[in-house]
Amino acid sequence: MYIKRLEIKGFGKLKNHDIELCGGLNVIYGCNESGKSTLQGFIKAVLYGLKGGRVSKEGVLPPVKRYKPWNIDQFKGSIEYMLDSGEAYRIQRNFQNGEINVFDSKFNNINEKFEIDGKKNLLAAQKHLGISEQCFEKTAFIEQMKTSGGISRSSELESRLINAMETGYEDTSFQIAEKCLGDTLKDRIGTGKTSTKPLDLINSEIQSLLKKKEGLFKKNADMLKIMEGCKALKEERKIALEKMAAIKGIFKLLAKYGDFENMKQKLAELKKISDNVVNLNKEFNKNKFILEQAEASIDESAVFSNYSSSDVIRMQIDIEKMYGLDKEWGEIRKEISNAEKNKSELLKYFELKEGPCDAKFLNKKLAELMNELSVLENEGYGDKVKRAESYLQKAKRKKKIFGIYKIVMGLLTVLTLVSGFAGVRYGFFATVPMAAAFCYLSIMTGKMKKDILVNEGEHKHLNSKNMENDRRLNAVKAGINSIYSKTGVDSYEDFVRQTAKNEAVAQKLEYEEEKLKNLKMKETTCRQKINDIMKMYSKMLVECGIISCPNELPCIGKIKKFVERINAIEFNLTKTEHLKDKLTHLEQLRSGMYEKAGNILKKAITDADAVIDGVKDFEARLEKNDTSHNINKFNMSPSIKDKILSDIICEIKKDKKLETERLESRLSEYEAYISRYINDKNFEINKMETLIDNYNPGEEIQYVEERLAELNERASILSEKASSLNIAMEVLKASADYLKSNFAPILRKKLNENISRITSSRYLDLRADDNLDLRVKVPETKEIIGVMNLSGGTVEQMYLAMRIAMIQVIEMNNEKIPLFLDEIFAQYDDNRIKSTLKILSDMSKDRQILLFTCKQREVELACRYADSNVNLVNMDTIN
Repeated sequence: MYIKRLEIKGFGKLKNHDIELCGGLNVIYGCNESGKSTLQGFIKAVLYGLKGGRVSKEGVLPPVKRYKPWNIDQFKGSIEYMLDSGEAYRIQRNFQNGEINVFDSKFNNINEKFEIDGKKNLLAAQKHLGISEQCFEKTAFIEQMKTSGGISRSSELESRLINAMETGYEDTSFQIAEKCLGDTLKDRIGTGKTSTKPLDLINSEIQSLLKKKEGLFKKNADMLKIMEGCKALKEERKIALEKMAAIKGIFKLLAKYGDFENMKQKLAELKKISDNVVNLNKEFNKNKFILEQAEASIDESAVFSNYSSSDVIRMQIDIEKMYGLDKEWGEIRKEISNAEKNKSELLKYFELKEGPCDAKFLNKKLAELMNELSVLENEGYGDKVKRAESYLQKAKRKKKIFGIYKIVMGLLTVLTLVSGFAGVRYGFFATVPMAAAFCYLSIMTGKMKKDILVNEGEHKHLNSKNMENDRRLNAVKAGINSIYSKTGVDSYEDFVRQTAKNEAVAQKLEYEEEKLKNLKMKETTCRQKINDIMKMYSKMLVECGIISCPNELPCIGKIKKFVERINAIEFNLTKTEHLKDKLTHLEQLRSGMYEKAGNILKKAITDADAVIDGVKDFEARLEKNDTSHNINKFNMSPSIKDKILSDIICEIKKDKKLETERLESRLSEYEAYISRYINDKNFEINKMETLIDNYNPGEEIQYVEERLAELNERASILSEKASSLNIAMEVLKASADYLKSNFAPILRKKLNENISRITSSRYLDLRADDNLDLRVKVPETKEIIGVMNLSGGTVEQMYLAMRIAMIQVIEMNNEKIPLFLDEIFAQYDDNRIKSTLKILSDMSKDRQILLFTCKQREVELACRYADSNVNLVNMDTIN
């Protein structure tokens, strides 16, 4: 197969380009960032599709977003290619909506002839080439080897060569895979030699649960004995509670013998309360009448109620003050006249009235401008701008270099990761160093980008500051010249002498103006105070009817009349307040008597009649009270067989003149004993009930049995996994043996053929020993040495030979695969470039080769040493 034509409507930075390719050697050259990598991405995207998805954690966009053009709406293109059989096809893809169409040489749409994968992608390229996208990337695309993170270029190439010779894949190693399986079996399951791994822990827990189950059955038998003891204690407590109830009943019976004397005492107290209530009512009514008379007198003089004797005293003081203010006002007016005369004489010195003010202002303004001129001349923003420009250029160059490394490592990471998904055994292990290097470069590129943005902003800010500084400097100089022009001087010294002469007169004028201003303020204040006093007190006397006109000057006689009326009102007000307090006190005393009577009568009392009626009712109850019949009604429960209680009851029934204190003391002692007995029983019962409530043997036994079942199942699963891992290791060893005996010899044969041609027969035999160390025979000394002793360029040439050999082996009995070579001659000398170009020229006779380079020297060498015609594609011209 070879690609005839590329039509790019829009892909990354490429737009509206048609590129013709030949079936042999095509050299695609151009400067960095001219679109060479984008062109490779376009070919893979049209053949196999473009992956979408989300932005990665490192901020890397998915391919469908990374290659989407930002300045045009079209995101599509097509490829025309021809198979080895001579059949021509055309694939058109629209990456915007995912549409794909495949046409034959007659422009028939043949989409139905191809399968569709789970992502609705048409598998046309897979069918025609016979290989998947991952295999296409790992074989057809060859680039200069790049390493990072402290790993030497040669050591990583050696690792890739060994892996390819061992398994057929440069990022897969049987030895690493076997070690991983063994570590997984040991760490995640356990073996007979381990004691702390998952299977060992599960077996240990199973033995512990079996012992716990045996203990639970024993504990269940002990709990049954506790339940029987708890039942017996409850019966004993029941009898003790019945005794306590009988004791309380006897206490009540003894209390009835003291009720009669108590009722007599309460009746005497109630009669005393009744007499006090009658006396309090009489005094309350008397004071209430006096209060009503005082309030009526206050209502008659309501117009004076808003004023007090303090108002009269303040008014007399203010009238005296008013006469003094009038005298002061006359003196102030004389001083104002003298100040205005002095001001007029000083103003004659100046041509304009505002002259001194202008001169003072100009002097202050000039001093400010001179200070600002000195500050602006010392800013020095020009040097800062130059330093910022130099630092910014260095940062951009460094970011560009790291960006190129990042793209290369990103492509290598994707290639190794895709190989893992394509089924390459343990291809993911090779992804780890690639991904780590890519992440490191992404972080460094992001930091550099942020640093550049910050420095660009700083540079822009400094430029702006520099321009603003120049503009302000010119404005300050213009302001200084303007002030010199106004004052008729040529220098700052002349201006100082001219203004000093004016300032002496200006200070005197300023003093007179300030004095005149203060005098006028005093005059206004003095007159305002007089008017305020007249207005305030005239209005007060008019409201009270003392004078008829608000502008009339109050006299002493009218003030005395005003004072007498106000004093009379204040006396009545004080009297009413005293009477109200006394009535409130009497009401509180009466309420207290009602409350005491209510406590005795056991009901609410609100007036004197209720107290009198309560006395009568209490006397009737006392006459009817008789407690002798209550003795014979008391009987104990038949279940109580207590000698102490029986003796006390018999004594009560026989003797009516009881010694209640002696019997109550005896009962209290016995009650305390019974109470302690009940508390002891309650403590024991609560302790047993707590044990019974907290013990649930069924749930705990059930949990143990369920946990045992779960652990046995997990142990079974882990055992099965261990068996599966052992089988996997056996299969892995068998696969390694098969590849070493069948695939590896063919690959090694073609690899050595290619090495011989590239190195001009200097190196003929490259092999890996039993320890997977790569060795080669030196032709001059016939000495076998390690590859690590060779130059980096030689190792890269061996890597190229291995990749070409892999293509030749994989495409056996399949379609010829186009070969994409990207910047592979970085460490080659001219002789080996010539040898390699001759090999590529021979291969291009039956295979399409696309050589990508950014160096004009390599283009010239390709045109000079290639045997066949070379098709040149200049990406700079296209763009």
